[in-house]
Amino acid sequence: MTVMKKVALLLLSLVFILSVSACSFGGGKETIRVAEVTRSIFYAPFYAAISQGYFEEEGIDLDLTRLGVETIR
Repeated sequence: MTVMKKVALLLLSLVFILSVSACSFGGGKETIRVAEVTRSIFYAPFYAAISQGYFEEEGIDLDLTRLGVETIR
């Protein structure tokens, strides 16, 4: 096995291990905070997913807040 194949196999194994370990098997709700700069079409997927209940189905409590100048100071 060449060095390049060994490195590729190591990286692929590492990606697999990290992706599996990132999965959450807990039963509780997870809170995720998303700060939007302004109300725009860019955040439309979030609005649609909230209204369709996708985050609730996955056990995610989404905290969608607007980040403005007054928030930063």
